[in-house]
Amino acid sequence: MKLPGRGDAPAGFSSPIVLTEADCGFCQKSIGQFERFFPGDWQNVRNNTIDVTQFGLTQKDIERAAWWVEVVDNKIRVYPGAQNFGALLIRNGGWQLPIGLLTFIPPFSWIAWAIYQVIAKNRGRLPGSTPSCGLPQTPK
Repeated sequence: MKLPGRGDAPAGFSSPIVLTEADCGFCQKSIGQFERFFPGDWQNVRNNTIDVTQFGLTQKDIERAAWWVEVVDNKIRVYPGAQNFGALLIRNGGWQLPIGLLTFIPPFSWIAWAIYQVIAKNRGRLPGSTPSCGLPQTPK
């Protein structure tokens, strides 16, 4: 599935990355499990080690979801939350491809996004969590 680009790819950017919240223990533990069970040519990049604005993202974007970032036709493609993991599975191919595709196709995409949101909102209560795992509070 081809989504619109967010701009030209930065120089030297070639392999896909998963951008994660650097200080969230649950996020880092989870991505470690994905690296173990779904190896591929992608890598985890903690948001405090890179300028996320080069991908059209803000710090707030990174705090609210993990992001898949790749370059297609020299354009940046970004996929948040559940689609992040769907893109990873698509990239790995094989038996993972159809599962990954479902994260982009309604109504499965809606279900995947809802599940992702429940996990994201409760990540501070999940195994491996640290005090930094809670989502930022929105002003009332």
